[in-house]
Amino acid sequence: MPVTPDEILDSAITLGRGEAEVDWRNACSRAYFAAFHRCRQIAAAFEPHVELGRSDTHRLVFDILSERSRGPAAVGVGYMLDQCRRLRNRADYDINDEFRLASCRSAIQTSRDIAARADAMGW
Repeated sequence: MPVTPDEILDSAITLGRGEAEVDWRNACSRAYFAAFHRCRQIAAAFEPHVELGRSDTHRLVFDILSERSRGPAAVGVGYMLDQCRRLRNRADYDINDEFRLASCRSAIQTSRDIAARADAMGW
């Protein structure tokens, strides 16, 4: 059964309530993917002819949104997505470094902010 970006974000929020670092890392990853899938929908609306299922889709979504001609709202969302991606990379790849609850919360809040901005823009 398909899920929505909002449902993925809800899962991130639930995981973020955990007490273990692994929960926070998983929450951060889910928060990023909630934001990514929402942004992918926006990018597809901007560029319907571009295939967004390729191996470079994460970079491509950022590039589409951060293109200045899209306007400041889209550019802002693109940079927020990139910020969330950087946190997710730390959570998923830097497992020998401590990952704090504050980073988890930052990723969740950024994902929430992306969803709110997208809703406000009618995306």
